Amino acid sequence: MDYCIRRLGQVGVHRKYDGSFERKLLRIYAASRKDRQEYRFHINCLNDFKAFMKNRGYSDRDFDITEVPLYTPALAQLKDVSGMTPLHYQPPIIDYIADNAAPSKMVVVQMGKGKSYMSLMAAIKMQQRGLIVLKGMYVERWMGDLRAAKKAGESSILGLKPGELLLVRGSADLKKLLTMTMNNELHARIIVITNKTLYNYIDHYETFNGVEGAYPFPPSELCERLRIGWRLIDEVHQDFHLNFRLDLYTHCPKVIALSATMKADNPFINKMYDIAYPKDQRFGGLAYDRYVDVIELVYHLRHPTKLKWLQRGMRSYSHVMYEESIMKNKDSLHQYLGMLSRIIKDSFLAKIEPGQKLLIYVATVAFAEVLTKHLRATIFDSDLKINKYTAEDEYIQLMSSDISVSTLLSAGTAVDIPGLRVVLMTTALSSTQANLQAFGRLRQLKRWPDITPEFIYLTCLGVDKHRDYSEKKKEILKEVALTQRTLVLDDSI
Repeated sequence: MDYCIRRLGQVGVHRKYDGSFERKLLRIYAASRKDRQEYRFHINCLNDFKAFMKNRGYSDRDFDITEVPLYTPALAQLKDVSGMTPLHYQPPIIDYIADNAAPSKMVVVQMGKGKSYMSLMAAIKMQQRGLIVLKGMYVERWMGDLRAAKKAGESSILGLKPGELLLVRGSADLKKLLTMTMNNELHARIIVITNKTLYNYIDHYETFNGVEGAYPFPPSELCERLRIGWRLIDEVHQDFHLNFRLDLYTHCPKVIALSATMKADNPFINKMYDIAYPKDQRFGGLAYDRYVDVIELVYHLRHPTKLKWLQRGMRSYSHVMYEESIMKNKDSLHQYLGMLSRIIKDSFLAKIEPGQKLLIYVATVAFAEVLTKHLRATIFDSDLKINKYTAEDEYIQLMSSDISVSTLLSAGTAVDIPGLRVVLMTTALSSTQANLQAFGRLRQLKRWPDITPEFIYLTCLGVDKHRDYSEKKKEILKEVALTQRTLVLDDSI
């Protein structure tokens, strides 16, 4: 436990009932059963763990190390049905994923460069049964690449048929899968499991010191029982504590992680990134392709005392509170909606061509609904589809809309909207990863090669944190933007 806390424990600030603050252990990047009869650490911690214990009086004689041999994975016939040809920079990445030089593969490349395509091309080269672990919100996008097209106009990469592709979503599905493999009835080539399903599996094992009566075998045997050749996690930086802990229960020939932004603002998280995916084992070095203009739009406050944006007690900035405060003030809401309408008309509608799209980020579902209704009422173009896209909405709604109003949680990562020309970010935030992910939704416009996509964000001069975040955003984006400029609006809210 000393090693867990001192080396792998993430500490944060906790507010007590009396309003004071104290440092508190938030989470540990290790695993243990509740009875403390078993601890699990990342394999890359082994040398550090031994050194830590030796400093406390243990010697080499006190360690009994057993290396468990790998099993033979199931073969899986996979083929490319997309008809696409890898782009010039993709073959080296495909080869990197498929080769056996190291069991852990981390692909960190720019958004829009085809991480999922390249990983599936590598799967074709490996010809082994695969396990893909996804957040629930990304399942539909990946299933489109994996399963056979259902109707005309749909595309697929692998074209897998029912039975060749299994989706496991929830404990009931997982128990069926485990029973299938126990009965030697598993013939799937690729299995997709949601990360929450695996979390519940592991949590049950740790809480009840085993899985007896609930699952036929423990999570540490999952990959071997399923005879998995490779396990892939997309957007590994999201739910990273869970993804890190999955490695502690994974015993398979190869693990693959995909992300575009493996650089956190928290030094401790970066340390955990380095444990799970050492920098010298990652694929990097691909030159960043700059093709987006960044525009900061600055506006003003009319009555600063009427709006609130500081969380009680901690006094930290909250854009959720800021939006809620605007919605409670009729005059501010009227001015804010009017300003957003003018920005949308000038930046997007004034030069729209059929097929081009706009994505607007807000902080709350409530304001997404308000803004969507406002735009539908004020944009008099009956041919334009204007929709909200949050957790309860179908993914197809995001793909088919001309103007989408969403949140960073719902559409800030792993969505690729064809024809997206403008991203308007109304939320003020400092997170490096969140800013880069929002910026990264924009792709080069293949249908309009002479048009430059635009990333537009708002800054209120009357809010000090907006000014601070603006300076940080400029630093973050200077390495990836084609140009950056600031325009001062006449608007006040």
